Amino acid sequence: MINLNISEETLSNEKQLAKVVNKLIYIKVVSKEGNALKVKENQDFYNGILPNIIVKDDTTFEPKIFNFAKPITDTATKAFIGEEPDIISSGKKEQKDKCETFKRKLYARQYHKETFSVGKSASIYGSGFLALYNEVGDIFPRFRTLNPQFCDVVYDCTLAQKPLLAFNIVSNEKIVSNRLTKNYLVYVYTKENLYVYETLDTNIDDPMKPSARKDFVKPFLSFKTSDGNFLSVVKHNFKDIPIIEFPNNEERKGDFDCVKDLISIYNNLQNNRCLNVHDIVNYVLMLKNVRVGDQTEVDTMLGMLREHRVLPVERDDVDAKLLYYQLNLLELR
Repeated sequence: MINLNISEETLSNEKQLAKVVNKLIYIKVVSKEGNALKVKENQDFYNGILPNIIVKDDTTFEPKIFNFAKPITDTATKAFIGEEPDIISSGKKEQKDKCETFKRKLYARQYHKETFSVGKSASIYGSGFLALYNEVGDIFPRFRTLNPQFCDVVYDCTLAQKPLLAFNIVSNEKIVSNRLTKNYLVYVYTKENLYVYETLDTNIDDPMKPSARKDFVKPFLSFKTSDGNFLSVVKHNFKDIPIIEFPNNEERKGDFDCVKDLISIYNNLQNNRCLNVHDIVNYVLMLKNVRVGDQTEVDTMLGMLREHRVLPVERDDVDAKLLYYQLNLLELR
């Protein structure tokens, strides 16, 4: 959700609209007002990439992530979405037949799967976005869930918060002169038109890296043009903005947003506990001032090291301490 104090007359002016699109990209991707970084963070939590585990340096211990975000999301989505509601009519047979035809068309367009996907997206990111579109020859719309990382709906600043436009940024890779280049297509939907902007080529692979965000937005500051300030414009005939936002709640927060800190604390606690056990298992008790005689006693000493983790050492002083080792006892000879 983005609020802008602009009029609908501004959207009908091509040059003014291009400036609005520049501002939206800056808000969405670069500024702290945007939520692209938060969306990426929640995505990494759901996929088990986050949280980052902080343990002391140890080359033999591999931290494990306990992924609680995924079961929270999956359970909430299934409980909330469940099965699609049935569409019925208490009218005459003609009306009932229309309802049945409408339901069959929705099913053929995979509407039930897309609504579930939107619900899951809202559970993870705080909002889900459903787009309506047509292909050539279609008389009934198709549906597609959009990635909230580069999609949003813009509302005015009135109490009604009416939607003004929606946009979606799509990566576009192509080969030019035997070289792989990458740019972005920005689809901007108003109530009547679809504007397509094409950015300049860029080599930024991951725009979410803090060091890359400013470089990522540079190509959006000037678009490739064929006529005017956009690549193309077409009427979409939906008579309204064909991208709908489904907020998860009033705060537009994901279902595990409130426990991300607890998930991080739990993961760090459990991994450090495992590391402590790992260290204890790898300790060796060293005993100084132990007489080691012939080969038989030497073999006995090595056996004590392998089986009991006790290391006798011939020294003049008397001492006993626990040593941490990184040797493989099975390879000792």
